[in-house]
Amino acid sequence: MALRLAKRLRDLDVPLEDVGRVIEVAHEGECGELRGELTVTLHKVMADVEQRLVELRDCRQQLGSLLEGLLTMEPMNPMVPWLVACACVEMTVRDRGVEGASC
Repeated sequence: MALRLAKRLRDLDVPLEDVGRVIEVAHEGECGELRGELTVTLHKVMADVEQRLVELRDCRQQLGSLLEGLLTMEPMNPMVPWLVACACVEMTVRDRGVEGASC
């Protein structure tokens, strides 16, 4: 359990020092004098995980929208529905003299 938890925390970019504190308690099953410090660390780690979940949900929503657009494209139209090119793409396309952005 401790190794799996350590890997998950590192995958979430939790600082190694914080991972070490959490794993020490998870491995030994006791916190002793580390209780106050560990409580602060766990609150910080949980807040970091919550932020990462928000970012992952946003990314999933954006990917889902893009996939939906790709799946509903008209066969002869290279434009992805609902997708608006960012200004840098529009400038590049305009500089090349291409009509509209396509994939």
